[in-house]
This record gives sequence, structure tokens and C-alpha cells, in this order.
Amino acid sequence: MGAAGIAGLAGCSGGGSSDDSEPTQGTAEGGDSTPAQETAGSEEGGEQSWRLKDGTAGRTGSNTAMSGPTDQPSVEELYEPGNADDVNGEPVFEDGQFYLFGDERLVAVSADGDQQWEFGVSLTTAIDTTPAVRDGTVYFGGQGTLVAVSDGERQWAAPVDPSSEPVVTGDALYVAVPGAVRSYTLDGELRWEQTVDGSVSRLAVDGGTLYHAVTRSFDPNALYARNVDDGSITWSTQAGAFDPGPVAANGTVYGTRDVDGGTAVIAVSDGTVQWESDPLSFSNRYPVVADGTVYMAGSTVQAFDGADGSPQWDSPYVPTSNNLAGLQPRVDADSVYLPEGPSLVAIDRETGQRRWSVELSDDQFASAGFAPVGGSIYVADQVLYELS
Repeated sequence: MGAAGIAGLAGCSGGGSSDDSEPTQGTAEGGDSTPAQETAGSEEGGEQSWRLKDGTAGRTGSNTAMSGPTDQPSVEELYEPGNADDVNGEPVFEDGQFYLFGDERLVAVSADGDQQWEFGVSLTTAIDTTPAVRDGTVYFGGQGTLVAVSDGERQWAAPVDPSSEPVVTGDALYVAVPGAVRSYTLDGELRWEQTVDGSVSRLAVDGGTLYHAVTRSFDPNALYARNVDDGSITWSTQAGAFDPGPVAANGTVYGTRDVDGGTAVIAVSDGTVQWESDPLSFSNRYPVVADGTVYMAGSTVQAFDGADGSPQWDSPYVPTSNNLAGLQPRVDADSVYLPEGPSLVAIDRETGQRRWSVELSDDQFASAGFAPVGGSIYVADQVLYELS
């Protein structure tokens, strides 16, 4: 992992068990428990934080404490590394500092664009990967190892192969690995492990509940809700695949599933489907959620009431490119942001009207990620851009 060897491996305290039994819709298995962390998915630092991929532990893709540019923004190259194509993945931000991957290194960059430190990683780790940061410590997985880095120095490493970016909340870390879900303390000690018979999707944490989907080749796919303190199952359902994973907010899980005629947005609470949209012309996309509204971007951009699924608007803005599938849109207090061709587009959250468009690339939009923080939009596209 760049630094020699793997030292200080995490201890293996905590419970381990299997939950390979058939999932049952709405089946409760856990009792009352006090969450091990503060409510995840909250703003947790307001407009100045974007601590992990998709912004919140619930993967909502939103930062509604922030108001971004509503008029045509200026574009500044905030950070340009020494090598071309050297900024990869979505930037995360905490306490005035960005953390992001370049080719074979993790870098910390101040808000004025100055590099503070770097930590060597493998090229495979650095490509299209987003770290998570909490209180100045950066967590990421790669090359069969889960690593914590602070001030450019490794704090601990655990021999585990995460299948997606870790979720870090107030005092715990959650990660999907082949055949299991694990939780660690922020010091690298294993809190618990629950084995799963199938492939685990990316994780989402909302309050005291962790959500994930399980994909199986031999049985129906399922969605699980777990207690964050011990990983025990609260409920499970075969409501849908939730590919590439659930989005959680205020006790409801949002996702998509394939239906006749297209892709439907669904909302699940307590193991029961609360609502399902009409088929939409989307594929391989998942929603963003902000202030009780669910947004989907595809051949059109649509907004739904998060409580009952009723349509709020179908944007008069129609994307002219199909280059929307790879990146989840982002939402702040005023706008929905999405990539189209070589540009980033802002749409009014209330009306669906297009606000502005900024061209950032000579060809297709090459960004591996973008984030609304502190009144600006930051885009990683070979260099780190600030739109303000």
C-alpha cells in the first residue's frame, strides 16, 4: 500500500455470526438498541462538509445546508497535479481540506489549492475510488487492505478486501466485503461481522440502521436492514435489487428496480414497499434525496414526493446526451446538478427549469465525481475545478 508492509493490524474483538436464512418481508429480529453513533445522514457539519462518497452515510447525494451558484458560475482550476489525468474519484471535504486520489497517491489539498501531504497507494486503488474522512483521518480500501491515514501517515491497516467505499459515521466504520458485512471502530478494532450468502451491495446508514442489498444467482435478491450495534437483522424483504445500492433517509430506503417498460423508483420502510413509480426510461441509476423529495435523472429529470411517490415535476429540460448513467446527480438547497456530455448542468429544484451549463471537457464529461461544498461545486476532471 505504498508504505512498506502492513503493520498494526486491527484486533478481532466483536461478534461474528451468519444470517444465511431465507429473508422474510417485514420480519423483525432485533430488539431495542441505542445507536452507536449520532444520526447518520444528517448534515454533520453543514455546508462545509462532504465526508464520503454521495455526501452522507445514507448515500443521499445531497447537501441542503449549502446554496450553490444559481447564475452562470465562474470556473477556476483549484488544484492541478504534476501529471496529466492525475485526479481520480469524487473529492471529499472536511475542515477546509480536500482529500482525493491521484495516480498512485492519496493527496490532501487545502481550500486554496495547496497540496498538504500525500500517501502512496497502488494504481488500482487510486482509479475511480472515493475515500471517507472523519476528524482528519482518511479511510479507504484497496489491494486486500482497509487503511486509515492521517497527516500522510498510516494509522492502522486491516487485512480485508472492501467491495465498495466504507461508510464512516460518528464512531464506527462499516464496510461490505466478499460474503459479509463488517463494522470497525475508528481505531481499527473489529466490532462485529455478519456473513451473507450472496454479493453485498454498497452500504447506506441512516440513524441506527444499516441497509444493503444482496444479489444471488440462485435465489431472489433481497434488501436487508441491520442494527448498527451488532449487525443483527431488523427486517428483510425481496422488494427489489436496489442496484447499485440503497439510498436511505428518515427511515425510508429508496432505490430502483427493473419492471416491464423500464425502471421504477421504489420506497421501502419497515420491509414494506410504500410506493413505486410508473416505469421510467432509466437504467443503472439510483436516486438522490433532499428534504423529502426524490430526484431521478435519465432521459428526463423528474422529482417525486418522498412520502407517497406522487410526481412533483417532470423537467422541461431534456438532456441531449445519454452520458448521465455513470454519475449520481447532486443536490443542494437550490439546484440539482448533473453531467451532460462535456458539461455540468444546474436545474432549479423547485421547477425543474435549467439554470446554467458549464463546459468542462473537450469531449465527453470525464469527471469521476463532483461535490457541492461551501457555496461552490467542486469537480474532479483530471484537475480539481471550483465552480462558484
